[in-house]
Amino acid sequence: MTTLVAERSYRKVATNSDVVARLFAPERVNDCEWRCRIELHGLTSPVDRSIIGGDSFQALYLGLQLLCRLLADDEAELASLDGASGDADIPLVTSCCFPQTRTEALRFVTQRDQELLDALPGPVSSVPPESVPGTPMTDIVAERVLRDVTTDAAVVARLSAPKRAAATRWSCEFEVRGLGRPMAQAISGADSFQALYLGLRAICVHLEQHEHRLALPFDGAPSGDAGLPFISFCPPQAKQEAHRYLRDKLMA
Repeated sequence: MTTLVAERSYRKVATNSDVVARLFAPERVNDCEWRCRIELHGLTSPVDRSIIGGDSFQALYLGLQLLCRLLADDEAELASLDGASGDADIPLVTSCCFPQTRTEALRFVTQRDQELLDALPGPVSSVPPESVPGTPMTDIVAERVLRDVTTDAAVVARLSAPKRAAATRWSCEFEVRGLGRPMAQAISGADSFQALYLGLRAICVHLEQHEHRLALPFDGAPSGDAGLPFISFCPPQAKQEAHRYLRDKLMA
């Protein structure tokens, strides 16, 4: 039975009806495939489908990417929490084939992103260093194993299922081990959906700083590409521009 990891309720403004998006924990299919299930109810046609990834990390972000794309199609009619219609706080999640493309795309949306990042509820809070080595994370829903080409050591990134921290706040823990001092942190969101994608984005931001020395753990895999997704918080109109920008870059 699949485990629900993140859920968000929207309001369809025209009908004042509920729209519910759900993301489930990836499940192993075989030695090289994981499956992530998503659900979307309240729009024209209900969605209940799964998407395949090479590891639990990829399956999770591909599931999130698909869910966000489906929601973005109707974002003009949706409201999140008590917000206005047209901005449902749906992140842009896309796969960038090349680190350079992701870097250029990041520069493209940084100005729009920064305002939203500054306004996020609950900043990233570091776990006390002395608790890092002896406090393993629980409820891990996604993991990626990489190789540090400079040391040939394994680098492991993990993301836990969001947990409710208060009535209107959720917390998502994440960690990266194998790049010198272990990094273990938690980030807050207004709901489990936001906490999860903020945690995923925070892992990617941390790994991107070291990506030049990282490689996927396959024979012959080149360094400098850790297979990280690009995640941005740009508003709806900027998302459309970013999608066009990335499509043009990938097709060039």
